[in-house]
Amino acid sequence: MRAFRPPPRARATLLPLSPCRAAPLPQSPPRPHFPEGSRTYAARSFVRHTPKVGPGGKNVEMLYGGNVVIPCLQKAGKRDIQALYVRQDASASGHIVYRVPTDEEEARTVIERAEAIASKAGISIQRASTAYLDTLSDKRPNQSLDPVDLNLKCPQIHRPKGLVLAVRPLDIERIRCLSAFIQRDEETNTTYHAAVGKQNNIEIEFVPKPTRKFPVWLALDQVVDPQNLGAILRSAHFFGCDGVVMTEQDTAPLNPVVSKASSGALEVMSHIHTTLSLSKFLRESAENGWHIYGTDIHAPAKRRVHLSTERTAPLVCEPTILVLGSEGAGMRAEVGKNCHDHLIIDGAEESGGVDSLNVSVAAGILLHVLLG
Repeated sequence: MRAFRPPPRARATLLPLSPCRAAPLPQSPPRPHFPEGSRTYAARSFVRHTPKVGPGGKNVEMLYGGNVVIPCLQKAGKRDIQALYVRQDASASGHIVYRVPTDEEEARTVIERAEAIASKAGISIQRASTAYLDTLSDKRPNQSLDPVDLNLKCPQIHRPKGLVLAVRPLDIERIRCLSAFIQRDEETNTTYHAAVGKQNNIEIEFVPKPTRKFPVWLALDQVVDPQNLGAILRSAHFFGCDGVVMTEQDTAPLNPVVSKASSGALEVMSHIHTTLSLSKFLRESAENGWHIYGTDIHAPAKRRVHLSTERTAPLVCEPTILVLGSEGAGMRAEVGKNCHDHLIIDGAEESGGVDSLNVSVAAGILLHVLLG
Protein backbone atom coordinates (compact mmCIF):
# COMPACT_ATOMS: atom_id res chain seq x y z
CA MET A 1 0.00 0.00 0.00
CA ARG A 2 1.28 3.40 -0.95
CA ALA A 3 1.58 6.00 1.81
CA PHE A 4 -0.69 8.99 1.60
CA ARG A 5 1.02 12.20 0.70
CA PRO A 6 -0.74 15.54 0.80
CA PRO A 7 -0.69 17.55 -2.37
CA PRO A 8 1.90 20.26 -2.54
CA ARG A 9 0.84 23.73 -1.41
CA ALA A 10 -0.02 26.18 -4.07
CA ARG A 11 2.33 29.09 -4.22
CA ALA A 12 0.77 32.53 -4.01
CA THR A 13 1.35 34.73 -6.96
CA LEU A 14 2.22 38.33 -6.10
CA LEU A 15 0.39 40.72 -8.35
CA PRO A 16 1.97 44.07 -9.08
CA LEU A 17 0.46 46.93 -7.09
CA SER A 18 -0.95 49.84 -8.93
CA PRO A 19 0.84 53.05 -8.15
CA CYS A 20 -1.06 55.08 -5.51
CA ARG A 21 -0.38 57.65 -2.76
CA ALA A 22 -1.40 57.16 0.84
CA ALA A 23 -4.05 59.58 2.10
CA PRO A 24 -2.61 62.20 4.47
CA LEU A 25 -3.43 61.77 8.17
CA PRO A 26 -5.86 64.37 9.64
CA GLN A 27 -4.07 67.12 11.48
CA SER A 28 -5.36 69.11 14.42
CA PRO A 29 -5.61 72.85 13.97
CA PRO A 30 -2.52 74.76 14.95
CA ARG A 31 -2.34 75.57 18.67
CA PRO A 32 -2.51 79.27 19.46
CA HIS A 33 0.60 80.92 20.72
CA PHE A 34 0.33 82.62 24.11
CA PRO A 35 3.03 85.19 24.65
CA GLU A 36 4.34 85.58 28.18
CA GLY A 37 1.81 87.29 30.44
CA SER A 38 -1.18 86.96 28.11
CA ARG A 39 -2.93 83.97 29.73
CA THR A 40 -5.30 86.12 31.73
CA TYR A 41 -8.28 83.72 31.73
CA ALA A 42 -6.23 80.74 32.88
CA ALA A 43 -4.68 82.78 35.66
CA ARG A 44 -8.09 83.96 36.88
CA SER A 45 -9.48 80.43 36.86
CA PHE A 46 -6.54 79.20 38.91
CA VAL A 47 -6.89 81.96 41.48
CA ARG A 48 -10.63 81.43 41.79
CA HIS A 49 -10.29 77.76 42.71
CA THR A 50 -7.26 78.20 44.92
CA PRO A 51 -8.14 77.52 48.58
CA LYS A 52 -8.52 80.77 50.47
CA VAL A 53 -5.58 81.10 52.80
CA GLY A 54 -5.44 84.07 55.11
CA PRO A 55 -2.53 85.38 57.16
CA GLY A 56 -3.09 82.66 59.76
CA GLY A 57 -3.10 79.70 57.38
CA LYS A 58 -5.81 77.44 56.01
CA ASN A 59 -7.90 77.43 59.20
CA VAL A 60 -9.28 80.88 58.39
CA GLU A 61 -12.74 82.02 57.29
CA MET A 62 -13.46 85.11 55.23
CA LEU A 63 -16.39 87.21 56.40
CA TYR A 64 -17.64 89.62 53.77
CA GLY A 65 -19.90 92.66 53.72
CA GLY A 66 -20.27 95.57 56.09
CA ASN A 67 -23.32 94.16 57.89
CA VAL A 68 -21.19 91.18 58.98
CA VAL A 69 -17.69 92.62 59.29
CA ILE A 70 -18.58 95.59 61.50
CA PRO A 71 -20.61 93.57 64.08
CA CYS A 72 -17.77 91.05 64.22
CA LEU A 73 -15.25 93.83 64.88
CA GLN A 74 -17.49 95.36 67.53
CA LYS A 75 -18.06 92.04 69.35
CA ALA A 76 -14.53 91.89 70.71
CA GLY A 77 -13.38 88.51 71.93
CA LYS A 78 -15.93 86.27 70.24
CA ARG A 79 -13.68 85.53 67.26
CA ASP A 80 -9.94 85.51 66.73
CA ILE A 81 -9.56 88.18 64.03
CA GLN A 82 -6.55 87.90 61.73
CA ALA A 83 -6.77 90.87 59.36
CA LEU A 84 -9.12 93.34 57.70
CA TYR A 85 -8.94 93.59 53.91
CA VAL A 86 -10.22 96.79 52.30
CA ARG A 87 -10.33 98.00 48.73
CA GLN A 88 -7.26 99.91 47.64
CA ASP A 89 -9.15 102.99 46.48
CA ALA A 90 -11.71 102.91 49.31
CA SER A 91 -10.37 105.88 51.23
CA ALA A 92 -10.08 107.99 48.10
CA SER A 93 -13.79 107.62 47.33
CA GLY A 94 -16.21 109.75 49.28
CA HIS A 95 -19.40 108.16 47.99
CA ILE A 96 -19.42 104.74 49.67
CA VAL A 97 -22.36 104.86 52.05
CA TYR A 98 -24.93 102.66 53.76
CA ARG A 99 -27.73 104.58 52.05
CA VAL A 100 -28.40 108.12 50.91
CA PRO A 101 -27.22 110.13 53.97
CA THR A 102 -29.26 112.77 55.73
CA ASP A 103 -26.44 114.21 57.83
CA GLU A 104 -22.67 114.03 58.19
CA GLU A 105 -22.76 111.17 60.68
CA GLU A 106 -24.68 108.95 58.26
CA ALA A 107 -22.33 109.94 55.46
CA ARG A 108 -19.42 108.09 57.10
CA THR A 109 -18.50 105.15 54.96
CA VAL A 110 -18.82 101.54 55.95
CA ILE A 111 -15.18 100.93 55.17
CA GLU A 112 -14.03 103.92 57.23
CA ARG A 113 -15.98 102.62 60.22
CA ALA A 114 -14.44 99.19 59.84
CA GLU A 115 -10.95 100.69 59.55
CA ALA A 116 -11.47 102.85 62.63
CA ILE A 117 -12.61 99.91 64.77
CA ALA A 118 -9.83 97.64 63.50
CA SER A 119 -7.16 100.30 64.01
CA LYS A 120 -8.28 100.94 67.59
CA ALA A 121 -8.18 97.20 68.33
CA GLY A 122 -4.72 96.79 66.77
CA ILE A 123 -5.97 94.58 63.92
CA SER A 124 -3.88 94.45 60.76
CA ILE A 125 -5.43 96.39 57.85
CA GLN A 126 -4.47 95.23 54.35
CA ARG A 127 -5.14 97.08 51.09
CA ALA A 128 -6.24 94.76 48.29
CA SER A 129 -7.53 94.94 44.75
CA THR A 130 -11.18 94.28 44.02
CA ALA A 131 -10.18 91.10 42.17
CA TYR A 132 -8.37 89.77 45.24
CA LEU A 133 -11.28 90.71 47.51
CA ASP A 134 -13.60 88.83 45.17
CA THR A 135 -11.28 85.83 45.44
CA LEU A 136 -11.31 85.96 49.24
CA SER A 137 -15.11 86.20 49.37
CA ASP A 138 -15.55 83.57 46.64
CA LYS A 139 -17.17 86.14 44.33
CA ARG A 140 -19.82 86.97 46.91
CA PRO A 141 -20.79 90.60 47.65
CA ASN A 142 -18.22 91.92 50.10
CA GLN A 143 -19.75 95.33 50.78
CA SER A 144 -23.25 96.45 51.67
CA LEU A 145 -23.36 99.05 48.90
CA ASP A 146 -20.96 99.97 46.12
CA PRO A 147 -20.08 103.61 45.36
CA VAL A 148 -23.11 105.73 44.53
CA ASP A 149 -23.24 109.24 43.16
CA LEU A 150 -24.93 111.30 45.86
CA ASN A 151 -25.57 114.11 43.36
CA LEU A 152 -28.07 111.94 41.51
CA LYS A 153 -31.72 112.08 42.54
CA CYS A 154 -31.91 108.29 42.19
CA PRO A 155 -28.44 106.91 43.03
CA GLN A 156 -27.46 103.82 41.09
CA ILE A 157 -26.22 100.89 43.12
CA HIS A 158 -23.54 98.86 41.38
CA ARG A 159 -21.86 95.56 42.12
CA PRO A 160 -20.79 95.44 45.77
CA LYS A 161 -17.09 95.37 46.61
CA GLY A 162 -14.75 96.48 49.31
CA LEU A 163 -14.63 94.70 52.70
CA VAL A 164 -13.41 91.26 53.86
CA LEU A 165 -12.41 90.12 57.36
CA ALA A 166 -10.13 87.12 57.94
CA VAL A 167 -11.16 85.32 61.14
CA ARG A 168 -10.78 81.99 62.88
CA PRO A 169 -13.88 79.73 62.87
CA LEU A 170 -16.29 80.14 65.75
CA ASP A 171 -15.76 77.97 68.79
CA ILE A 172 -19.26 76.59 69.40
CA GLU A 173 -19.68 74.94 72.79
CA ARG A 174 -21.70 71.76 73.12
CA ILE A 175 -24.35 71.63 75.86
CA ARG A 176 -26.38 68.78 77.33
CA CYS A 177 -29.50 70.53 78.69
CA LEU A 178 -30.85 73.69 80.33
CA SER A 179 -31.08 73.80 84.11
CA ALA A 180 -34.05 74.70 86.27
CA PHE A 181 -35.12 78.34 86.15
CA ILE A 182 -35.89 79.48 89.69
CA GLN A 183 -37.31 82.99 89.67
CA ARG A 184 -37.23 85.03 92.87
CA ASP A 185 -39.61 87.69 91.64
CA GLU A 186 -40.70 89.23 88.35
CA GLU A 187 -38.29 92.17 88.55
CA THR A 188 -35.02 90.60 89.71
CA ASN A 189 -32.51 89.19 87.25
CA THR A 190 -32.43 85.40 87.39
CA THR A 191 -29.44 83.16 86.72
CA TYR A 192 -29.75 79.70 85.23
CA HIS A 193 -27.30 77.34 83.53
CA ALA A 194 -26.66 75.46 80.31
CA ALA A 195 -25.14 72.15 81.35
CA VAL A 196 -21.98 71.28 79.41
CA GLY A 197 -21.05 68.15 81.35
CA LYS A 198 -21.94 66.58 84.64
CA GLN A 199 -19.99 69.24 86.54
CA ASN A 200 -19.36 72.03 84.00
CA ASN A 201 -22.03 74.69 83.45
CA ILE A 202 -22.41 77.92 81.49
CA GLU A 203 -23.99 80.63 83.63
CA ILE A 204 -26.72 82.59 81.85
CA GLU A 205 -28.43 85.67 83.25
CA PHE A 206 -32.01 86.47 82.30
CA VAL A 207 -33.21 90.04 82.59
CA PRO A 208 -37.02 90.24 83.00
CA LYS A 209 -38.85 92.41 80.49
CA PRO A 210 -42.23 94.13 80.79
CA THR A 211 -43.67 91.79 78.16
CA ARG A 212 -41.84 88.61 79.14
CA LYS A 213 -40.90 87.09 82.49
CA PHE A 214 -39.28 83.86 81.31
CA PRO A 215 -36.45 82.92 78.91
CA VAL A 216 -37.21 81.49 75.46
CA TRP A 217 -34.76 79.30 73.54
CA LEU A 218 -34.84 78.02 69.98
CA ALA A 219 -33.91 74.42 69.11
CA LEU A 220 -33.16 73.48 65.48
CA ASP A 221 -33.52 69.88 64.35
CA GLN A 222 -31.20 69.30 61.37
CA VAL A 223 -31.60 72.57 59.43
CA VAL A 224 -29.19 71.97 56.55
CA ASP A 225 -29.63 75.01 54.31
CA PRO A 226 -27.17 77.80 55.26
CA GLN A 227 -29.47 80.53 53.96
CA ASN A 228 -32.35 79.24 56.09
CA LEU A 229 -30.11 78.85 59.13
CA GLY A 230 -28.82 82.40 58.74
CA ALA A 231 -32.32 83.82 58.33
CA ILE A 232 -33.49 81.95 61.46
CA LEU A 233 -30.59 83.34 63.50
CA ARG A 234 -31.40 86.82 62.22
CA SER A 235 -35.03 86.53 63.39
CA ALA A 236 -33.96 85.00 66.71
CA HIS A 237 -31.62 87.91 67.42
CA PHE A 238 -34.12 90.52 66.22
CA PHE A 239 -36.90 89.28 68.52
CA GLY A 240 -34.57 88.79 71.50
CA CYS A 241 -34.38 85.01 71.71
CA ASP A 242 -32.24 84.03 74.71
CA GLY A 243 -30.33 81.22 73.02
CA VAL A 244 -30.17 78.77 70.12
CA VAL A 245 -29.20 75.10 70.23
CA MET A 246 -28.68 72.97 67.11
CA THR A 247 -28.12 69.32 66.35
CA GLU A 248 -24.41 68.69 65.97
CA GLN A 249 -24.87 66.31 63.02
CA ASP A 250 -26.74 67.02 59.76
CA THR A 251 -26.81 70.77 60.33
CA ALA A 252 -25.39 73.52 58.14
CA PRO A 253 -21.94 74.61 59.37
CA LEU A 254 -21.71 78.08 60.87
CA ASN A 255 -19.65 79.48 58.00
CA PRO A 256 -19.46 82.93 56.34
CA VAL A 257 -22.52 82.17 54.19
CA VAL A 258 -24.62 81.64 57.33
CA SER A 259 -23.14 84.77 58.90
CA LYS A 260 -24.02 86.83 55.84
CA ALA A 261 -27.57 85.43 55.71
CA SER A 262 -27.96 86.26 59.41
CA SER A 263 -26.98 89.89 58.68
CA GLY A 264 -24.33 89.67 61.40
CA ALA A 265 -26.54 88.07 64.07
CA LEU A 266 -24.21 85.07 64.20
CA GLU A 267 -21.38 87.41 65.20
CA VAL A 268 -23.16 89.06 68.11
CA MET A 269 -25.44 86.42 69.66
CA SER A 270 -24.06 85.27 72.99
CA HIS A 271 -25.57 81.79 73.23
CA ILE A 272 -25.41 79.59 70.14
CA HIS A 273 -24.68 75.97 71.00
CA THR A 274 -24.84 72.44 69.65
CA THR A 275 -25.99 69.23 71.28
CA LEU A 276 -25.23 65.60 70.50
CA SER A 277 -28.81 64.42 71.00
CA LEU A 278 -31.64 66.90 70.64
CA SER A 279 -34.13 64.38 72.02
CA LYS A 280 -32.07 63.97 75.18
CA PHE A 281 -31.57 67.74 75.43
CA LEU A 282 -35.32 68.35 75.31
CA ARG A 283 -36.14 65.50 77.69
CA GLU A 284 -33.67 66.63 80.37
CA SER A 285 -34.63 70.29 79.96
CA ALA A 286 -38.31 69.35 80.35
CA GLU A 287 -37.45 67.49 83.55
CA ASN A 288 -35.91 70.77 84.76
CA GLY A 289 -39.16 72.66 84.22
CA TRP A 290 -38.90 73.89 80.61
CA HIS A 291 -42.00 73.82 78.41
CA ILE A 292 -41.30 72.43 74.93
CA TYR A 293 -43.22 73.69 71.90
CA GLY A 294 -42.85 71.67 68.72
CA THR A 295 -44.04 72.53 65.21
CA ASP A 296 -45.29 69.19 63.87
CA ILE A 297 -48.44 69.72 61.78
CA HIS A 298 -49.16 65.98 62.04
CA ALA A 299 -49.15 65.92 65.86
CA PRO A 300 -52.27 64.61 67.66
CA ALA A 301 -55.10 67.14 67.67
CA LYS A 302 -55.13 67.44 71.46
CA ARG A 303 -51.50 68.59 71.41
CA ARG A 304 -51.90 71.22 68.69
CA VAL A 305 -52.11 74.91 69.51
CA HIS A 306 -53.48 76.83 66.53
CA LEU A 307 -52.22 80.40 66.42
CA SER A 308 -55.35 81.51 64.54
CA THR A 309 -57.59 80.81 67.55
CA GLU A 310 -58.04 83.32 70.35
CA ARG A 311 -56.18 82.53 73.57
CA THR A 312 -56.97 83.65 77.08
CA ALA A 313 -53.55 82.70 78.51
CA PRO A 314 -50.14 83.71 77.13
CA LEU A 315 -48.04 81.06 75.43
CA VAL A 316 -44.95 81.78 77.54
CA CYS A 317 -45.91 81.11 81.17
CA GLU A 318 -42.68 79.32 82.09
CA PRO A 319 -39.19 78.87 80.60
CA THR A 320 -39.82 77.79 77.01
CA ILE A 321 -38.04 76.03 74.13
CA LEU A 322 -39.37 76.28 70.56
CA VAL A 323 -38.34 73.40 68.27
CA LEU A 324 -38.17 73.71 64.47
CA GLY A 325 -37.68 70.79 62.10
CA SER A 326 -35.66 70.48 58.91
CA GLU A 327 -36.63 71.91 55.52
CA GLY A 328 -37.73 68.67 53.91
CA ALA A 329 -38.73 66.06 56.49
CA GLY A 330 -39.70 68.48 59.25
CA MET A 331 -39.33 67.49 62.86
CA ARG A 332 -38.20 63.93 63.51
CA ALA A 333 -40.65 61.69 65.37
CA GLU A 334 -38.19 61.00 68.18
CA VAL A 335 -37.83 64.75 68.73
CA GLY A 336 -41.57 65.40 68.54
CA LYS A 337 -42.22 62.90 71.32
CA ASN A 338 -40.42 65.21 73.74
CA CYS A 339 -42.65 68.22 72.97
CA HIS A 340 -45.54 69.12 75.25
CA ASP A 341 -47.51 70.99 72.56
CA HIS A 342 -47.15 71.90 68.89
CA LEU A 343 -47.70 75.41 67.54
CA ILE A 344 -49.60 75.36 64.24
CA ILE A 345 -49.64 78.23 61.71
CA ASP A 346 -52.91 77.92 59.81
CA GLY A 347 -52.90 78.72 56.10
CA ALA A 348 -55.63 79.28 53.56
CA GLU A 349 -58.19 76.52 53.09
CA GLU A 350 -57.21 76.17 49.44
CA SER A 351 -53.43 76.36 49.48
CA GLY A 352 -52.90 74.40 46.27
CA GLY A 353 -50.99 71.55 47.88
CA VAL A 354 -48.64 73.81 49.87
CA ASP A 355 -49.18 72.60 53.42
CA SER A 356 -46.34 74.40 55.20
CA LEU A 357 -44.07 77.43 55.21
CA ASN A 358 -40.36 77.71 54.69
CA VAL A 359 -38.66 76.98 58.01
CA SER A 360 -37.10 80.45 58.24
CA VAL A 361 -40.46 82.13 57.53
CA ALA A 362 -42.18 79.94 60.13
CA ALA A 363 -39.43 80.80 62.62
CA GLY A 364 -40.05 84.52 62.17
CA ILE A 365 -43.80 84.17 62.71
CA LEU A 366 -43.52 81.90 65.75
CA LEU A 367 -40.80 83.96 67.41
CA HIS A 368 -42.91 87.08 66.90
CA VAL A 369 -45.85 85.35 68.59
CA LEU A 370 -43.75 84.13 71.52
CA LEU A 371 -41.47 87.14 71.97
CA GLY A 372 -43.14 90.06 70.22
